[in-house]
Amino acid sequence: RVLGIRLSRNCGHQNAILAGLMEAKDKADITLEVNEALSDKLERYSVLVDKNGIKLSFANFLGGRNALATLYQLIRCEGDEVYVLEAEIDDWADNKMRGVLLDPARRFIPIKDLKDTFVRMALGKMNVAHLHLMDAESYTLESRKYPQLNNPEHGFYKMEEMSDIIAFGQAIGIDCLPEI
Repeated sequence: RVLGIRLSRNCGHQNAILAGLMEAKDKADITLEVNEALSDKLERYSVLVDKNGIKLSFANFLGGRNALATLYQLIRCEGDEVYVLEAEIDDWADNKMRGVLLDPARRFIPIKDLKDTFVRMALGKMNVAHLHLMDAESYTLESRKYPQLNNPEHGFYKMEEMSDIIAFGQAIGIDCLPEI
């Protein structure tokens, strides 16, 4: 899903990734392989793109996500043409936590912008979004016990919205850490 979203924005084609993959299947094979041998290193994956096709190998979800992010980096768009650069890559994460600190307590971040940031993080192979939700100036997480803390002028996230934000992040391999 992340790959399709980014490719359609960059190429200006709503279904560019689907069209490209459908066209490619007649010309080359696209293989996704779960390979336990790649579990020796954190989030390890391999990408092979050659005249015979595309092969992505990985041992776990984050390795697969990172393989797709690397494949995205190899995709080029020129006019209406979509193609993939040839490459042979074996990669893994050096650090368990790779992420950013987002500070909606000082400057509120709309939900759409948070989710867009998570997508960009996934493409950058990051995996942790630390959300700073409270400081002296504001409290951006809904308080049912103390509703006077909820400031509609500054903005705040309802509990259901925060659950949705966390679930969205998890679906694309981003651990969301709300700090209050």
